[in-house]
Amino acid sequence: GWIADVWLDTGADINTQVEPCAGATEYQPTFQLNSLSMQTLGTQVLGALGAASHAAGGTGRTVAGTVVAGENLAVKTAPSLSAQRAGIGLLPFNHSYTVACYRDGDEVSGQYGTNRHWDLIVDPADHGRAVGYVADVWLNTGGDITTQVDACGDVTIATGPDSAIPGPHGSKDVPTAHAVKITSSASTVTGPEVSCFVGRHIEYKCLAPIVKIDLVAKYAAAADIDPRLVLTILMREENSFGYGRPAEDIKLWFGANSRGLGNMHESTFNDTKAKHPDVFGDKQWADLTGDDELSIKATAWYLHDLRDQLPATWRGDHSRDELLAIGYNGGAENMQLIADGTPPGEKARNYVNGDWANSYGVNSWWSRADELICRSGLYLCH
Repeated sequence: GWIADVWLDTGADINTQVEPCAGATEYQPTFQLNSLSMQTLGTQVLGALGAASHAAGGTGRTVAGTVVAGENLAVKTAPSLSAQRAGIGLLPFNHSYTVACYRDGDEVSGQYGTNRHWDLIVDPADHGRAVGYVADVWLNTGGDITTQVDACGDVTIATGPDSAIPGPHGSKDVPTAHAVKITSSASTVTGPEVSCFVGRHIEYKCLAPIVKIDLVAKYAAAADIDPRLVLTILMREENSFGYGRPAEDIKLWFGANSRGLGNMHESTFNDTKAKHPDVFGDKQWADLTGDDELSIKATAWYLHDLRDQLPATWRGDHSRDELLAIGYNGGAENMQLIADGTPPGEKARNYVNGDWANSYGVNSWWSRADELICRSGLYLCH
């Protein structure tokens, strides 16, 4: 289909790069993400699904389901918590997909109670291919799935990279996003000091990390860390002293002995630099004050190093990103103890789950970070 050239960075004048289209006609969409009809699917999908009820003359009904897991939802090759992840990997939170049939499998507890129903969804890019199974309790279909669609027969699902680290509640794997910039070189953040417009989203508390959101995406990708986690940590840290920029040295006056947007201690910076000398060169801890780019880079790479110190599996219902946040605030040893089953202390609980009146916990910032990066229209998260 067609997209406006002014929103696509091709590196030069499109007229000089490619030829004019010949015989082009208006694109007629055959798929709508939120309302895929049975007429769109037709017999092509029914044959590909191979559902027993369809072969027996079932109704072939479909229903739209919206992900309500609170984070990206794992797609499995079978209706089982232990099944491999399907090729598509994860479904974005709050997005809608079409369910063609359901199948009973492992019992899962989620947003809509507890049951054994798993919903089979259809690949939006290929209407003749089944994507995989998701736990019905994490998909809002507007009713009882058993009355909305038919039961599935045997369906072959393409596998994808398996996740060795499950997230909380079993059916929710730990999501990891990588943000790729999709706009031109125009500024990503505009607006008055008290608020920022990032793409089509507005943030009413315009902290410094939001102004530097392009650097957050850049260095998160370099360190192979979810950019939402980097932005969340930076927003949490920058807000924790309750002051506006500039005046960063006030952190030292309060006895925090930390510098930069990420409130990083000298020993932490030096350890991170020692592990990545090519990344930090001759930069020193004192340089964090006033150097936002260095602060963002240091935060991303420290999270990278913390992730390398996590065990392959852990106890409790903390997600990987929550454990990394605990490690960022309290150190790797504390993170590892909690991963091993030690109940988190008040400081760790507050850092992760503090509410808007209580120092802004990391989880309080997560949805905003997701909107500002993955749903801003400036980046494509995958």
